[in-house]
Amino acid sequence: MKAKAFAAIAAAIAIVALLVPAIAPAAGGAGTGRRQRKRLVIATLSLPGSNGYLVSVTLTNRRKLKVTAYPEREQLLAHLFEFTSTEYQLDARQPRGSNGIKASLGKFGRIDMRFIPEEKIERPAAPLGCKGEKETIRVGWFVGRVAFRGERSYTRVRSKKAFGSVINAPSPDKSCSKAIGRKPQERSPQQRTRAALIEMARRAAKPGAHELGLAASATAGNRKVGFAALRISARKKEKEVAFDTFIGTARRDRGRIQEQGTAFALLVRGPYFRVPDLNHPTAEALLAPPKPFLGKATLSREPAEKASWEGDLRVKLPGFGVVPLAGPRFKATMCLDSGCRPSK
Repeated sequence: MKAKAFAAIAAAIAIVALLVPAIAPAAGGAGTGRRQRKRLVIATLSLPGSNGYLVSVTLTNRRKLKVTAYPEREQLLAHLFEFTSTEYQLDARQPRGSNGIKASLGKFGRIDMRFIPEEKIERPAAPLGCKGEKETIRVGWFVGRVAFRGERSYTRVRSKKAFGSVINAPSPDKSCSKAIGRKPQERSPQQRTRAALIEMARRAAKPGAHELGLAASATAGNRKVGFAALRISARKKEKEVAFDTFIGTARRDRGRIQEQGTAFALLVRGPYFRVPDLNHPTAEALLAPPKPFLGKATLSREPAEKASWEGDLRVKLPGFGVVPLAGPRFKATMCLDSGCRPSK
């Protein structure tokens, strides 16, 4: 059934999205004063949109709503680590205990769906939970009405029914008692893949490995554009093994809705991030990221205290169109090893 296939694709994409903050260069300024929750409740549904898009709706803790549009839905799994998306985030508080989703999306549409579960699955909450904790997954159908229209109608969705799920799991930022600890559990292939990729991304903290990061940003009116690149390298049997990650973003406020387009190429290998002078790796860099990015850009420090970021690097994002990721308006910087990680 295609509805269940779309739900599986959306779940796979969500796993990949979890990797981006772990692998991207540190942006700094991350808040640490969030109130910790003991449980995490996530309701999600997915629908095919017009022009080949997949539209996913996710409600977290019955309040934080996110609608995400992915182009080329039939190719998403084949290009799971190289794609673009645009998401719309807003605060949409739901009644206590409700598993439905009801919210106005302004000019983008409206959602009013209730959840009818068909099956309940309970399993160990590995790897997030503490010893003995369980997570509950209810799968079924959301019924009611969902209508969404992207900017300039790049995609449309209108449906009265969608396959989805409601997950109740331990919060990932919850602290376990030392007396209880975290219990090793059998992990799914997706969980093992995520753990392996994160471990690969953290090799820069170990002797013999290096982390080289680049970050650039620009603001024009209501739009904020950012680009980040990370090269992780290590020597194995006298040969360098390197992985590159590239992330481009564009954000703008739409009143109570935050709109963000994202493109990334995650853990790719190739001549995409080159440093001409290995003795001074942060002095100059030549970048030509793979798809979905277009063009190339060069960072240079002449004079040494000022960095220029020039080129025709760009990306096409749903709803935003073609977004330049380099030019004279951008402020850019590079970092090496410990300078790429936030200070404690």
